[in-house]
Amino acid sequence: MRLALACLALVSLTACSRAPAASPSPVEVTISATPDRVWSALTQVYADFGMPIQTIDRASWLLRSSPMLSPQERHSNAQLFDCGAARGRGLMGWDPRMSDRAGGVSVTFSATTLLRPSGEGDTAVRTTITAHGPGNVECTSKGVVEQRLVDAIRAKL
Repeated sequence: MRLALACLALVSLTACSRAPAASPSPVEVTISATPDRVWSALTQVYADFGMPIQTIDRASWLLRSSPMLSPQERHSNAQLFDCGAARGRGLMGWDPRMSDRAGGVSVTFSATTLLRPSGEGDTAVRTTITAHGPGNVECTSKGVVEQRLVDAIRAKL
């Protein structure tokens, strides 16, 4: 009887859990240009990438996009985000929409970039991506979007 209860408890716990996505960790790089030059490039890059602006505060060097849908090509999201393996829905506790860890589902994300002077004539560029899949499942950026932003900023300088 105890074994049956223990098994039931274990099955109940695993059916309601999901592999945790790591909390969003900012990606920070240093660019050899003044904050004014980086800011100008950054605002152009957000526009070039079609990222709608939610917050723009030049005085504090903060730029934040509004939430937007990521590309929906089959493998794009899997390359950009990890949404873990959602459980607790669908047959046997698996949500089939999330079984490929973001590959074939819509992911909504926003970017926040903060600049700060770093040394003489350099700028630290810190970008955090916040992302969610279906059912508001937290997803983690794999750093690809952040790197694309940095590459595009450097190309404009």
